Amino acid sequence: MDISDECKRYFRERQYWQQIIVVDGVTVIPEYTFCGCKNIKRVIFANTVIRIKSWAFSLCTSLVFIKWSIRLEYIGKDAFQYCNLSSIFMPPTCREICQGAFQCNRNLSVFHVPQETDVGRDIILGTAIAGAIVEASPMERNNQLNVIDFLQGRHDANDNMNQLLKNINNGEQYALHRACAGFWPLKEVIHAIIL
Repeated sequence: MDISDECKRYFRERQYWQQIIVVDGVTVIPEYTFCGCKNIKRVIFANTVIRIKSWAFSLCTSLVFIKWSIRLEYIGKDAFQYCNLSSIFMPPTCREICQGAFQCNRNLSVFHVPQETDVGRDIILGTAIAGAIVEASPMERNNQLNVIDFLQGRHDANDNMNQLLKNINNGEQYALHRACAGFWPLKEVIHAIIL
């Protein structure tokens, strides 16, 4: 396949991008759109974005911040694998996160998913959260055996993994973070938590 000089220039240029701002009117981020753009640090989605397809931001190893669309419904397979995210708060509209979507984000330690979201396999494999589960005390581990089975690729553990992911960061220590990162944070809620 012959690639034009213009395409080659575009591909080289995109390697230097540090911020992506998706403008109003865009509803879908296609497969592989920003895959391998190693210098992207921030992504800001317009509220019109509904779907992020497979591998769209895969291998964006500098990506540390995402402002999600409040209408986001779907994240495809491996869409954000091998990024550098440390916390993720999915919008309440998110209905499906596919296999491996956030795997290998080594620093990922806060992950908040709406209770209604369908969660695919291995979405947090290779993250700080997955490591904490595997290193849990024996008593906690007994309660989470199906979760460990899930992390090791056993398909029958999917329901328990979904439950863990949906509740893993619901503890009191994350209350302020959830309130501030919420999509409609109420000052009364934030004030009550601080008090």
